[in-house]
Amino acid sequence: MSISKADVHHVARLAHLLLSEEETERMQSDMNRILEYAKRLDALDAADAGDREENADQIPLRADEAQTWLEPDEATSGAPGAENNLFKVPPAFGGDSE
Repeated sequence: MSISKADVHHVARLAHLLLSEEETERMQSDMNRILEYAKRLDALDAADAGDREENADQIPLRADEAQTWLEPDEATSGAPGAENNLFKVPPAFGGDSE
């Protein structure tokens, strides 16, 4: 299976995207490469991979250490809009920002 330009236009329409012809071709190429990679993964023999629980002791984990984070007033200090230590952003779908 390969991705056609019609497929790209369909996905773009679902995502509410307007793509130029150049972007459509690039997206078609990218999507086809993703499908090809998925086919290669599907062809791998994973019988020897074992169960994840069997390999749990081999998975490297980072140390669980407390870290210092920014205080809310510090985090919002450089924001173009902030109120009550929260980021203030314009509404996504019309309406008033107040």
